[in-house]
Amino acid sequence: MFLLHQILGLASGLIVAVVCFTGALLVFQTEITALLHPARSHVQAGATRLSVDALVDSALSRNRGKIDAVTTYSDPSYALKVVTSNNTQIYVDPYTGRVVDTHRGGEHFFEVTEALHRRLLAGEVGRRIVGIATVCFVVILLSGVFIWWPRTMHALKAHLTFKHPTGWKRRNYDLHVVLGIYSTIILLVVGATGLVWSYRSVGKAVDGLTPAGKATPPPPHSVPVAGSIPIGMQSAFDLGGAALGPTINLVVYPASRPHDAITVMGLPPHAPWKQAMDIAYLDQYSGRTLRIDRFANRPMGEYARRITNPIHVGSLYGLPSEIAAFLACLIGTIAPFTGVIIWVNRRWPRALRRRTDRAA
Repeated sequence: MFLLHQILGLASGLIVAVVCFTGALLVFQTEITALLHPARSHVQAGATRLSVDALVDSALSRNRGKIDAVTTYSDPSYALKVVTSNNTQIYVDPYTGRVVDTHRGGEHFFEVTEALHRRLLAGEVGRRIVGIATVCFVVILLSGVFIWWPRTMHALKAHLTFKHPTGWKRRNYDLHVVLGIYSTIILLVVGATGLVWSYRSVGKAVDGLTPAGKATPPPPHSVPVAGSIPIGMQSAFDLGGAALGPTINLVVYPASRPHDAITVMGLPPHAPWKQAMDIAYLDQYSGRTLRIDRFANRPMGEYARRITNPIHVGSLYGLPSEIAAFLACLIGTIAPFTGVIIWVNRRWPRALRRRTDRAA
């Protein structure tokens, strides 16, 4: 088991370090982006809000793209967000109609970081390499638990504390073992959930948890009526909000074809995580509610698929779990290097002794 731990660590260590370090950077992507663009969440609240239709018109005066989605927030300090078909994000002050920020695409730094995290900037080949390294990492963690599992309570306490005073070799050893013990469970969970993206077969297995015939049906269709016109954006928000009930935010996806329904997604105040959104489908002509899909009623496979992301990025329990995931990823970044140093410290003296013995 110790040999397996060493071989896999040496073979995959550098890739594991890159994936863990980029993962640590991505943990606070939302918070860092908010700090970089304060105008998006710090508008001055006014007496009345303008209609969503007027705000969308103001946004499109800067960009003639087709509307893909519009988001409003219950927090009065947040700007309305309009996403267009050319992937431009336009933020509009809901009280004045002034465009406060415009950004095309995502944050370049985080886009590159995520591409490095998932594919090593090498496309499909990189995705497969990351997948193999992730499997190795999971095995390394499990073999590490087997190797360092204490036989007595005294040994457990020894493995959970740093030794003082110590030389640099012992300090390096403690960094590898002690920090590894504290972070193993989190890193195992993060690594295992990462396999869903690295291997399509794993993702299909998760989807397969949904019993046959129990999957959420496709979206319903609107019924075109001669002479009728689609309802306005404000009406879509009003009707969708009434159907879903209280929400932290509402996202409206306009119908793109005559038979499509308007999709309204809302995050309930009691939602366990940010992706746990309820969905309402509206007839784009009459505004009638065609169907409501509550996240809590999702079949097992869909629920498992959607919970994978907040588990993987550490957002499942908000800031505390994000901090824990961040620290664990940093430990995962340095573990391959401390492990190599331990290996060299053990191999080098032995090799030197063998040379000395042969020379004698």
